[in-house]
Amino acid sequence: ALGDAVRDVTATRRLTESPACLVRDEHDLGQGMRELLAAAGQQLPAMQPVLEVNPGHALLRRLQAETDEARFAALARLVLDQATLAEGGELADPAGYVQRLNQLLLELLPNA
Repeated sequence: ALGDAVRDVTATRRLTESPACLVRDEHDLGQGMRELLAAAGQQLPAMQPVLEVNPGHALLRRLQAETDEARFAALARLVLDQATLAEGGELADPAGYVQRLNQLLLELLPNA
């Protein structure tokens, strides 16, 4: 569902509170270095992190039970976006994030 936004999605037991986190290869640039290079006008190398997910988290259990492909894709993208924001990264499509989040909230809230 995430296409080439991530290299892989793996389950982990090291997360206890968070639904997911991004893991980079040891040779990938950290977020601070990426920001520094971008500010200097340098071209950034492509990066595809691994999305580690906490299968015990309620959000991931809900995602796993989702049968609607479009909703699954939207929820999976929200999990990736949250992991990106949690590490201090910037979203490639902030407006899309807000749209997906608003749609989810509208589906969950009664009389919205």
